[in-house]
Amino acid sequence: MTLKRKLLFFDTIDSTHEFAKNELPHFDPDVITCVRARTQTSGVGQSEKKWVSIKGNLFVTYVLKVPGKVYPDAANFLSFCIYKVLETNNKEVYFKDPNDLYYNKKKCAGVLCHQVGDWLILSYGLNTIEAPELFSAIHVDTEKMFKEIDSFIFLEIKTFLADGFSPFQKEWAQLRRALKTC
Repeated sequence: MTLKRKLLFFDTIDSTHEFAKNELPHFDPDVITCVRARTQTSGVGQSEKKWVSIKGNLFVTYVLKVPGKVYPDAANFLSFCIYKVLETNNKEVYFKDPNDLYYNKKKCAGVLCHQVGDWLILSYGLNTIEAPELFSAIHVDTEKMFKEIDSFIFLEIKTFLADGFSPFQKEWAQLRRALKTC
């Protein structure tokens, strides 16, 4: 499977996730489109909660056509990818159900996934340089982190689309058990 990708970058946007949902009819079905913004004015999280978006952190959404229903495992896949990249950067994070990553005992990232028909929308916010009150930042270079996460997702998404989450399940289960001790 050959995958092409496209990047849409905005200095400011209401929400990368909401933009993707609203623009679905305009996306190329043969391309994985990455929507990224330097800041969001109305970032969203799980259950319509607001995601406070401080300029310079990571706000990213991927939009892609999928071969059937993959939504139930999409959040685990995206969380797994972010976790693995943070781990290689020596950041001790842990996962908290249903969709959060924590660093220094405070939330540093959240994922939000939706499937609309045969379109999958995968979004994440990651506090790379600064965090709102009661949250945590991982204090890494935002561009470096984006490139690493983007590369890892693009590498692994082929397996995810072909085989679902099962190729990652064993490692994810082991990680989650280990993370519960954090």
